[in-house]
Amino acid sequence: MPTEIQFTQKVASATGELASDSLNDQVFPLELLQHIIDDVDITSSEGKTFLVTLPYTSRDFAIISQKRLFSNIDVQLKISKQDNFAGFFEDEETNGPKFLSLLDGSPHIASYVRNLTVTLIDFPNPKHRGPSFRQMSSLQSILPRFRVYACLELPVDGRGDGNLWKFLRKF
Repeated sequence: MPTEIQFTQKVASATGELASDSLNDQVFPLELLQHIIDDVDITSSEGKTFLVTLPYTSRDFAIISQKRLFSNIDVQLKISKQDNFAGFFEDEETNGPKFLSLLDGSPHIASYVRNLTVTLIDFPNPKHRGPSFRQMSSLQSILPRFRVYACLELPVDGRGDGNLWKFLRKF
């Protein structure tokens, strides 16, 4: 039997109180709402805005929206590869610390992630760095939050850097 969500339109009375307008009560199957949300283009700013604001209309939409928003995550890190060393770095251009902060505040988000991509941005000279620069630590804290990976993608630049893979095995 399909799960249903009840939508009740509220109308303001002359005193400013909200009252239910029983003529406008509507019931939609949850599966229909799920299909609508699945069709939202989350690559567009309008799609993201829609999914972020949807839970404000009803708490019932929070899980559906969050599952859609966080199903595919791309964590960006900077990497410096010199000789036998591969080091990860973060600064204001990388999003690892921001995603870790989100997981700290809302640990349930990790269960919604189906595809986690770690994008490595070439950072040839870590000596020239800004004030927010630090050696990478968020990936080490992010990966243990996931119990199951549907897909963990680590794109490689084709040069076959074995040192990078040795470093990642520590996780």
